[in-house]
Amino acid sequence: GVDISEERVGVIRQGKSPFYEPGLERALAEVFKSGQFQVATRLESVAEADVIMICVGTPAARDGAIELTMLREALNHIADALQNGDHYQIVVVRSTVVPGTTESLVWPVIERAGKFRTHPVGLAVNPEFLREGRALKDFLNPDRIVIGELNSRSGETLSKVYEAFDAPLIRTTPAAAEMIKYTSNALLATLISFSNEIARICESLPGVDVEEILEALHLDRRLTLRANGRRISVGINHYRKAGCSYGGSCLPKDLEALIALARELGLEPQLLAAVQAVNQSQRIHLVNLAERSIGELKGKRALILGLSFKEGTDDVRDSPAFSVVAELLRRGASVVVADPLVKKEQVAELLELGAQFTHDPVSAFKGADVCFITTSAAEFKFVGAALGPAALGAKQPIVVDGRRVLPPSAVSRNHNYIAIGLGSAFHRD
Repeated sequence: GVDISEERVGVIRQGKSPFYEPGLERALAEVFKSGQFQVATRLESVAEADVIMICVGTPAARDGAIELTMLREALNHIADALQNGDHYQIVVVRSTVVPGTTESLVWPVIERAGKFRTHPVGLAVNPEFLREGRALKDFLNPDRIVIGELNSRSGETLSKVYEAFDAPLIRTTPAAAEMIKYTSNALLATLISFSNEIARICESLPGVDVEEILEALHLDRRLTLRANGRRISVGINHYRKAGCSYGGSCLPKDLEALIALARELGLEPQLLAAVQAVNQSQRIHLVNLAERSIGELKGKRALILGLSFKEGTDDVRDSPAFSVVAELLRRGASVVVADPLVKKEQVAELLELGAQFTHDPVSAFKGADVCFITTSAAEFKFVGAALGPAALGAKQPIVVDGRRVLPPSAVSRNHNYIAIGLGSAFHRD
């Protein structure tokens, strides 16, 4: 494993992960002990490798297209090292790049490097389909392996890497492999925005709860499997759930890049643009829900529970919570933020805007006028007890549940509870 950051390599050498991912540190310890894995900051090992995987980031540029600076830098270093190779080697693009990038950008550099060699160099695209918080499990138990091969020898070589995996293997062109990745994430983003749009309609209908609506939808035989008399909900139903919008390093960036690519091709992706618009507005919608209940937010004290873009990770990239905090501050509220996995230094930009960080959300909750739940962390379920019948006599903050952490039954008679997709007057005995 090669990374230009000496600090990051140093952390990994200690058997520690530079980010939170369940099970990863244990796996690191095992492969270090077995001698199967080493890390370095230099690329000398490229000359000895059979397969070289490029896994650098491709963040969004200002115009929505992907930023390829890190890919170009890694590629140039790899090309230099490849000139010393004395056997057949293959370069594999794992980074997420728009269709056509590998053949138009990566291959010309590799091809030039190959002119100085006696053995050819292969090329393939091998997109990843890993969910943060479940990445290790997803890698070890893939639902499909996609190989976009420049030629059959490239595809055969990379296929051998995955011989031990029990999963469908798709061998196709590099552009098709790149498009499969973007299409997958575009569908997931669409499902989330669809659910959020339905949720907004439900909020305006007395006695309607989007959770109940979507649960009934999931029972459709085309969405739920049946085996041995039992119903088995398929995993994609997790994305047909209302919330405070999607975030993270993949869905927002990849959808934006796909929209930019379509427009570059002279197309107007109306559906994808609408998915993006719904997602962005959903974050402000969360603040509007609070303001409708509590009135003007200026001078009010707000608590944000959850700073990562979803539960089970410390990744704050494009987190909905950041948009909520910025909007609350813009409207004149004072804001306190908390998260069980996110460190204070990760939210420096929010602190610069005026937010405060707390390690004691329970105490902060007692002093808040309004509380937003923006991550489905189990640690935040204390809010349900705080809003329970025993606490009804005390002053309570308005709770805006942006992740549906609390079941309606837990707060069925509490008018201080507002939830995404929960219609007014939804109170059952």
